Amino acid sequence: MRSLLLTPTYFPKLTGNAVTVHRISSGLGQEGIACRIIDLSVTGGIDLLDLAGDFSPDIIHSFHAYKAGRSGLLLRRMLGVPLVTTLTGTDINVDLRNPERRRIIKEVLNASDLVTVFNDHALSVLIKNGIRRREIRVIHQSVLMPKAQTVDYRALYNVGTDERVFLMSGGIRRVKRVGYAIDTLSRVIKVRPEIRLFIAGLVLEQEEYQRIAKRIRHLPWVHYLGQVPREHMPSLLKSVDMVLNTSASESEANAILEAFYFQKPVVARSIPGNSSLLTNETGFLFRNKKEFYEKILYVIDHPAALAHVHKAVKRLMRTTFSFERERSGYASVYETLIGQWRKKE
Repeated sequence: MRSLLLTPTYFPKLTGNAVTVHRISSGLGQEGIACRIIDLSVTGGIDLLDLAGDFSPDIIHSFHAYKAGRSGLLLRRMLGVPLVTTLTGTDINVDLRNPERRRIIKEVLNASDLVTVFNDHALSVLIKNGIRRREIRVIHQSVLMPKAQTVDYRALYNVGTDERVFLMSGGIRRVKRVGYAIDTLSRVIKVRPEIRLFIAGLVLEQEEYQRIAKRIRHLPWVHYLGQVPREHMPSLLKSVDMVLNTSASESEANAILEAFYFQKPVVARSIPGNSSLLTNETGFLFRNKKEFYEKILYVIDHPAALAHVHKAVKRLMRTTFSFERERSGYASVYETLIGQWRKKE
């Protein structure tokens, strides 16, 4: 079996879609499925058609219904093979609110042979938008970390043993609301001065990066690390004490799942994508700056209270968000669709 995976971005750009596609393709490879990944940020037009035709896939899999969906539809029509579309975040949480993008997304979803989403909230949104339940599968994300190269980030940034380090990880763009976290931590540091903030991620929106850079220029406790190489992420996650997520839109954030993997407490905005991961047992959700401030202080001041959180997270990663479950989920989708397609021939 051969699968052609279409993604808006891919390595070396460390975006959420790139991490997700790499992990899923690795899992499919373990299932004996040959994968070719096409990065649509660098490949399009006749090159896309040539690469796809040369590979002769049995199935096409698009990640992001708006950014990759149209290419998926084009190739489905050209190659005559089934199409799976996976909604990855901003397509369902942001683009569906834009009338023109909504029209394109619905065209893509209605023409797809199967649609996959990461959680039940996304499932409910699609049903409300007229996509039939039997054409949607919920397949949760998981974590696949690379072989680590050791880097001592605490030493690199002269972090003291008594200092708490917060991490915000993800592409630098407005939807991530990095400034929101800086506002709240600027209050926290007045009462708990031994803190640092690491911001790690590729610049995806230059204007937003300039805004953040201007803000942190005179904040010595905030460090922008740039795009951290994937093989350094285990070291980075091990070096921090807490992971923050203030994003206005998430589906299932890789950054939160990776924090779970390394048993790091997470304080995150209460939005549907985060709520599918975080509960009172597995982390800390906030609805406003007051709650954000209070929950950060709670995690700092009550380390012993985190034991039950770590236990619940470990159980969750072993079941709902396991790599084996994700891998078999997509393999099963492929086998079903290809079998149905061949019966039609």
